[in-house]
Amino acid sequence: MDAVTIKNFYWKYPNFAGVASDFALKNINLTIKDGEFFGITGPSGAGKTSLCFSIAGLIPHQMQLNERDPRQHISGTVQVFGETVTAVKETDGKHEIIGKGVMAPEVGLVMQDPESQFLTMSVKQELSLGLQFLSFSMAEIESRIKEALDRVGMVDIYDIADKIHPSELSGGQKQRLIIAAFIAMRPKILILDEPTSDLDPAGKLEIIEAIRKLKEAGDLTVILVEHNPELMQDFADRMIVLNEGTIVATGKPDEIYSNINLVEKYNIYAPEIAELKCGDDSKRCTTIKSFIESIPEGVNFKSTENKVFDEESPVLIEVKDLKFAYEDGTQALKGLSFEVRQNELLALIGQNGSGKSTLSKILSGIEGNFHGVVNIAGLDLHDVKNRRNMPRHVGYVFQNPDHQIFNRSVYDEVAYGLKNMRVSQPVIKERVNTVLKSVNLIDKIKEDPLFLGRGQKRRLGVASVLAMHPEIIIVDEPTTGQDYKMSKEIMELLKKLNEDGTTIIVITHDMRLVAEFCPRSVVMSQGKIVYDGSTFDLFKNDEVLEKASLRAPQIVRLSKEMMKLGISEDIILTAEEVNKTLTHEQSL
Repeated sequence: MDAVTIKNFYWKYPNFAGVASDFALKNINLTIKDGEFFGITGPSGAGKTSLCFSIAGLIPHQMQLNERDPRQHISGTVQVFGETVTAVKETDGKHEIIGKGVMAPEVGLVMQDPESQFLTMSVKQELSLGLQFLSFSMAEIESRIKEALDRVGMVDIYDIADKIHPSELSGGQKQRLIIAAFIAMRPKILILDEPTSDLDPAGKLEIIEAIRKLKEAGDLTVILVEHNPELMQDFADRMIVLNEGTIVATGKPDEIYSNINLVEKYNIYAPEIAELKCGDDSKRCTTIKSFIESIPEGVNFKSTENKVFDEESPVLIEVKDLKFAYEDGTQALKGLSFEVRQNELLALIGQNGSGKSTLSKILSGIEGNFHGVVNIAGLDLHDVKNRRNMPRHVGYVFQNPDHQIFNRSVYDEVAYGLKNMRVSQPVIKERVNTVLKSVNLIDKIKEDPLFLGRGQKRRLGVASVLAMHPEIIIVDEPTTGQDYKMSKEIMELLKKLNEDGTTIIVITHDMRLVAEFCPRSVVMSQGKIVYDGSTFDLFKNDEVLEKASLRAPQIVRLSKEMMKLGISEDIILTAEEVNKTLTHEQSL
C-alpha cells in the first residue's frame, strides 16, 4: 500500500480582505511509496508548505471556510495508507468536506518555525506531551525521550531536560527538540518542512542522517521540504519540483539538478557543480566526481584572488574583552575582542549556540548588561541613552522575523521606524515602495504580515531595516527559506548597500554566500572568536572549519580535490571563477 495518494487536488486559502486569491495548489496528482524518502523543492511561495499541510490533514480541516459550497476552495482527494484524509462528498445536491482530517500521530509534521509548535514549560514536558496523550507508561515515555534526544544529538541534556525551558535553547536546538518530539511518537510518516533551515552545516547532516537511520530501522516514510540540493542528493530517493501550486517535474535528484533549463526556469537551488560548464547545453554535472571526469586534458585552474578588507578605513565598531552571561548563569560570550571598519562586508559565522545572535543584540543596543568595551560609531553602549539611539546607527534583522513584526500591514511595518525618526510622509512613501520592490514584496503592500509565508516575513524584516538607511546593518540568516533567485537578490542588495557606504554584518550558515560575498569572516565557537581574517584563508583552514562545525562550499571542496590531482594551484571560492578558466582554455 502506498503511503500517500493525492488525486486531482486543488486548494485555495480563504481570504478575509475581500480580494479574490488564486489556488495555492492546482491539480496535484502524487503517489509516495511506503518507506520512501521523498523530497519537495521549488521557489518561495510555490505551495510546498500547503502540500505538507494537506497530507497532514490540517488543510482543510483546521481552516474556517465561509462559503457554503466548499468546492470554491477545494476539490480532489488525499489518502494516507488507503484512508481518506480529505475529499468532497455530494449528498442531496449539497457538498461537504469529509475524511479523517488531522492525521496525528500517524503523520508527524515538523514546521519551519519550531517556536510555533512549543506548548509546554520544559524540554522534558515537550517531549512527553504527545506520548502522554497516547497513554504510554512512564517507563516507556522515559525510554523514548532518551532515544529521541540521542537521535538528534541532544542526549547530553537528558538529565536536566525538566529544568530547561524551550526558549533557553538556541535556534538550532529548538528545531532538534521539535524533531525529537515527533520521533518519540514513532509516526508512520514524518513530514519535515525545512526543518534544518537554522542549523549549522554539520547540524543539518546530523539531523537528516538520524532520520534516515530511524527510517531504516522503523519503517518510516519521510517527506522532506528543502532548498538545499546536497541534502536532496544525499538522502532523497525521489523528488518533485513545485511552482505556483503545480508539480512541474518529478524524478531522482540528479535527474532534476542536471536539467539546467528546469533549474533556471523555476529558480531551483542546484548544486554549485551544476553551474559549471560540463556536457551539453541542457545537461550539467551534479557531483564533484562527474565534473572532474569531464575536465579536458591539460586544463590548469587558477585560484581565487585573496580579497582582503581595507585596514586603513576608520573603526566603526570596537569590541574589547566582551563578556555576557544570561540570568541562569550561562556564559554566552567569553572575552571577545575585534574591530569592524567602516564599509566592511563581514560574515559572522559558527555553530548554533556559539554566541552570534547574543553578540548581535549587544551591538544593536538590545542587550545592555554586558562587561567589557563596546563602542559603536564612537558611542559607548554602556550608556542607556546611547543604546536607545542605536536604531539610528544599527539596523538589526532578527533570525526569527516574528520577533520584530507587529504592525497589521506590510506598508505600516516598513514605515514604522521612519515615522519614529520623524521622516516626512512623502519620503516615507517613497522609501517604503523602493525597498518593497527590492525584496519582491510590493504586491503585498496592503497585506497583513500575519498571512505572509516565513520567507516573505524574513524579506519584510530586511525591508523594514533597509528603509531607515542605518550606518550598520546586521542581518541574522537573511536567506533562510528563500529560493536561489531571492537569496541572490537579497545578497546583491546588501552588496550594493555596502558599495554605497553601509557596513554590513551577515550572520549565516550558508557558506556559499560567505565565499561569494564576504571578504572577511569572524568565526565563533562556544562564546569565543576562533578565527578572524580573510574568507579565502578560512576555507583553507580545515582545523577551524571542523572546530566550528562548518562545511566548505562545494566549489571549495572541488578545488581541493583538483589540487590533489595537480590541476589547481590553490582553492577556488566560486563557480564563476572555475568557468572563467574553462572558457579561457576552450578559446585557445
